[in-house]
Order: sequence, then C-alpha cells, then structure tokens
Amino acid sequence: MKKNPLVSVKSPGRLLLIMGGAVILLIILAVFFLIPREPYAERTLAEHRDTFRKTLIDSTILAVIQQAPEASNEEEWKGACWAMGLAQYRSDVAEKALKKAFDRYETLDNELKRSLLEVAYGLYPEQFVPEVRSILRMEKDPKRFVMAALYLHRARFNLQTGMEIRNLVIEKFSHLPNHPILGMFRAELHFRPELPPVDQLLSPDFLKGYPVFYTFFRQNRDYPGVTICRLADGSLKKEEGQTLWSVWHLGRSNSGLPGYVTHGNTPEGLYSLQGITQSENVFIGPTPVVDLKMPWEISPADFFHGNTPDTLWDRADYMAVLPPRWRDYLPVYTSYYAGKAGRSEIIAHGTTINPDFYTGKDWYPFTPSLGCLTALELWDDESGTRTFSHQQKLIDCLKEENIQKGFWMVIDLDKSNKPVTLDDLPWFSSSIRKMREE
Repeated sequence: MKKNPLVSVKSPGRLLLIMGGAVILLIILAVFFLIPREPYAERTLAEHRDTFRKTLIDSTILAVIQQAPEASNEEEWKGACWAMGLAQYRSDVAEKALKKAFDRYETLDNELKRSLLEVAYGLYPEQFVPEVRSILRMEKDPKRFVMAALYLHRARFNLQTGMEIRNLVIEKFSHLPNHPILGMFRAELHFRPELPPVDQLLSPDFLKGYPVFYTFFRQNRDYPGVTICRLADGSLKKEEGQTLWSVWHLGRSNSGLPGYVTHGNTPEGLYSLQGITQSENVFIGPTPVVDLKMPWEISPADFFHGNTPDTLWDRADYMAVLPPRWRDYLPVYTSYYAGKAGRSEIIAHGTTINPDFYTGKDWYPFTPSLGCLTALELWDDESGTRTFSHQQKLIDCLKEENIQKGFWMVIDLDKSNKPVTLDDLPWFSSSIRKMREE
C-alpha cells in the first residue's frame, strides 16, 4: 500500500516529546493566568494624565469661563466648577470670572448657583465676602442659604456675623423647624459637644453579631484617617504580628463643605454595609468598591438587614442602636440628616485620580472625592498598573472574613491638625490601649 505523502508519520519517541512540550506549555499558561496580576488603568499612564490635565484646564475650565454664564452655557459652567474643584485650580483669571458669575447670580439656574457657592467655599475662602453676603440676604433656598452662611461664618468669624446669620435664619426659615440642613447648621453655630466614650462603639454589644468598620478622622478633614474592623464575634481584626488590622482613608470632598451639604465631606455617623460591588466611574478605577448606604437612602428594614420591619424612617430607629452616651451626641446623626436631605451614593472606593493635582496639600497623595471614603491607591504612570492599594486590602478583608452584610461608623475625634494613625487610638479607647499593652 502506498503511503500518502501528505500524512506525516512520527516515531513514538518524537510524539512523546511533542506531547510533553504541550503539557509543559499548558502548565505555564495555567500558572500565568492563576497568578494574581495588578489591575490596569490606562488613564493613569503619564501621557494620559498629561493630556487630561491640559484638556481639563484649557478646555473644560478656561475656554468656558471666558464667557459669563447665561442660559446657553450654564451646563458648561457647571462642568467648569466641577473641574476647578477636582484639580483644585485657582488663578486670577478664574477668580475674575467667578466674580462676574456672582454678579449674575439671580439670573442663573439653581444648580449653577449651588456650584458657584461650592467652588467659592473650596478654593476662595475670603475673596467673595461681599458677593456671598448679598446672596445670604436674598437667598430663600435653605441649602444655598446654608452654603452662603457657612462661607461667611468661616471668612468673618465674629459675634456680629454670627448674630446676623442667626437673625436671618429666624427671619427666613422659622416655618421649617425640622429641615435637616438647617437643623445641622444651627447646631454648627454652637460649640461642638464632648466626644462620648469610643469604647461604647467598639463594644461587642454595639450592633451585636455584625461586623463593623470604624473610620476615625480629625474634625479637620484635610488630614487622612484610619479604619479598623470589629468582626461579627466582637473581636477586633488583627494583622500578622497581632497589630490591629487597618487601612487609611480620606474623608474630604473637593469642596471641604460639611457632610450634611451636597458634595460635602464624608458625613459622620452610621452606614449600612451592603457588600462588594464594581464601579464604572473612571475616577474610581478597577478596584472593587464597598457598597455603603445611608439612612433614608434605603428603608430601615434594608439598612438594618431585616432586624426591623419598618419601611419609613424615624430618628428613633437610628437612635435605638446607638450606645447610651452617644444618643445625645448630634455629630453622629450627620449621616442620618444628610440622607434625609437627599445625599446618597457615599461608598468606600479606590482612585485613579492623579495625586499631583494635590501636591503640597495636607492630604497628598490621597485624592478627594465628592464625599466618599477614598482609600490610598497609587499607580505606575509608565505601565498603568497598580503599585499600592489599601482599597484592595479592604476588599481582601471582606472576602477573608466572608463579610456580606454589616455596618460602618465614621467618627471625628478631635481638632488636631494631623492624620489619625493607629498610635492615636489608645488615647481614645481603653480597650485598644489594653490590647496593645498585652
């Protein structure tokens, strides 16, 4: 029988050699795909960051603010205000443009009015006092009135200004005694109450049977804070070497406004942890996020994971879970009243924002947000891969401990102007102090 010249006949030895090589290749491919690889974010490459910065400043900001705001360009002006906050961009040109915009304040739509007050508060703390004082006297909307009052109260902190603001609150809004933003602002005009015992929050009896994350900040949110975790069994999670497990967070927004105001800092208080999810926001990036919900954002039944049948919110629901000494501490209700005022989508996430925007700031290399808890993440601008991530450390913690439902508490400790670290916590908690001494 003739052999078909198109059919290759190999010796058994050669066949085994080929099969062995194929097996080795499969093993190499399997190892390659099983080895964890750092996430990639194209926008963190140096050329992309340079292009984004130039476009943001030249096109989104400067090209827009050359013209005074009017009906035809209000959306572009809102984008310019957002961009100035993101990049912390200040210039003489921008200041003059904002002054012209404030001169037209009464003719603008409500959202642009809010955006102007937001960027002024965040970037020009004393430059627009006459304009904002005029707005304070004319403004009838509670939120924008409070934003103007916060600006003026900070820029001209004295008895006369305080009395002027109090009198206007009474004159304009006495018919709104239960308004959440006005209520929190009235309280802010007074001295802040003394911090209750932190150990009551760390106790296994607080939200018993659920894991709780605690983020401790300074009252000055320019400084990062530290987050620790109490597990469902009541114990504090530890790292290797028996130190407390921890990650760093920034709770500052671009504007630095208080947490009860739209786009303000991360509100103090209690959140419901609803698990891990993925964000499509390019500024948050590819690292998974922790889904947090505020009171009023979801029903009490969902917020407390089915431990109450209530579907409508009442302050008593929130108060009932707090330790006794914390029930009269108004700052811990900020998340409650912020949620009632309409704030939402406060999550714990990473970041792809270029930290160079914030060189020289107290929070560098952290990047502010619109009010979320932002973990420190760093990226290689040559490869676009992640080089450091406390967000991933947080996600790993939830997965290792199988945390799908729980709670998160945000607390401001004191007025010190420095980051909160693990070394600070024993000063506020005897239980942590004892643990570290063991």
